[in-house]
Amino acid sequence: MGDPSKRKGVTLKWEKVCKPIKEGGLGVRSLGEVNNAMLCKLHWVFKQGTKEWAKFLKTKFSSKSGDPIRYHKPSTIWTSIQMGAALSKPYIGWVIGNGQQIDFWRDTWTTDIPIMKYIKLLRDLWIKSKKRLNNFINPQDWNVPSDIRLLLLPLSIDLQHVQCNPNKQDEMV
Repeated sequence: MGDPSKRKGVTLKWEKVCKPIKEGGLGVRSLGEVNNAMLCKLHWVFKQGTKEWAKFLKTKFSSKSGDPIRYHKPSTIWTSIQMGAALSKPYIGWVIGNGQQIDFWRDTWTTDIPIMKYIKLLRDLWIKSKKRLNNFINPQDWNVPSDIRLLLLPLSIDLQHVQCNPNKQDEMV
């Protein structure tokens, strides 16, 4: 026991401080989680590509094929966007419409990671691979060459089970 006349500080684990009051915490928001949420939002707005700053950064930090550059350019905002991408990419997907906005090889339209990550090709060949999904959609259904269909089979991608609506715009979700 201690002396009740002396005042002592109480220490709590940061995890407990950040828990909601209903769960016995103090309801303080974790700054790390708030920062991660803001980085994800920054990446989302960048990925949408409608804001002028996003278009500028995409031009500055992407190659002509649309891939991120592989050399270093100093920028705190670009580093933050990349951190947000690492956090949010597994949760970003597409509702496929006409396929005009979706990169067949680089976007996560049917798998958790882009198709190009599953296939070993020289970088020079990937630079030339610029097909959009709309190149493989006709007014009724999919129109994918048989060699690409065979390429998709080991990835368990059966396009007959992937819905598209050629009369609507693609939507990132």
